[in-house]
Amino acid sequence: MDGLKGVAGSIPIVEDAAHACGSEYKGRRCGSIGDLGCFSFHAVKNLATGDGGALALSDEMMADRAHRLRWLAIDTNTWRRGATDEAYSWDYRVDEIGYKSQMNDIAAALGIVQLKKLPANNARRRAIAEQYTNGLGDLPWLQTPPMDSPASISSWHIYSVQCDNREGLRAHLERRQVRTGVHYRPIHLHKCYDDTPVLAKAEHAFHRILSLPMHPGLSTQDVDYVIESIREFPA
Repeated sequence: MDGLKGVAGSIPIVEDAAHACGSEYKGRRCGSIGDLGCFSFHAVKNLATGDGGALALSDEMMADRAHRLRWLAIDTNTWRRGATDEAYSWDYRVDEIGYKSQMNDIAAALGIVQLKKLPANNARRRAIAEQYTNGLGDLPWLQTPPMDSPASISSWHIYSVQCDNREGLRAHLERRQVRTGVHYRPIHLHKCYDDTPVLAKAEHAFHRILSLPMHPGLSTQDVDYVIESIREFPA
């Protein structure tokens, strides 16, 4: 983020914190470092409401506009209008085209409860990451991700390893009933960006990355089984 802000200068930064709920960078919460932070509350995220998300803003004018735009850009919401006895309490203004993007109350209620559980769930994810690294870090053919430091605390939404024979390892783990993933295909390789020049480093990394199972419900025995299965792979 420091490097990005240095390059951006006065250009506003929209911080994609979809996977970073509860993480920190140099003592600041991710999602609060850019001019605007975006969080995802999809069912598999660290803080889940089933779907939806949230914006984090520090600029009051930007926050006011976001509140309007999320509900069709109507200037006064239903609750405020209904709380008055004025003859024209039904009236409102729409000065620009908005969206139907507000979160419903049921999802919000789930999110409030999940927010209280976030520190404990992230701590469990961190413990799983440490168990993976301790169990796999000595394998010369496998690259594990860097662990937390005083300057960078991960949410550990994903634990991604790298190796030259990614597809072989994936198939081996599948046979051991260990489901893995690849996060993600580089954006420029999708058809809608097919005129973009070759990005060699991103493409090289894409063919090496493999995401191991990671969620707070994993037991120590579950993680040990994944570690054991990887160590049995004839690399």
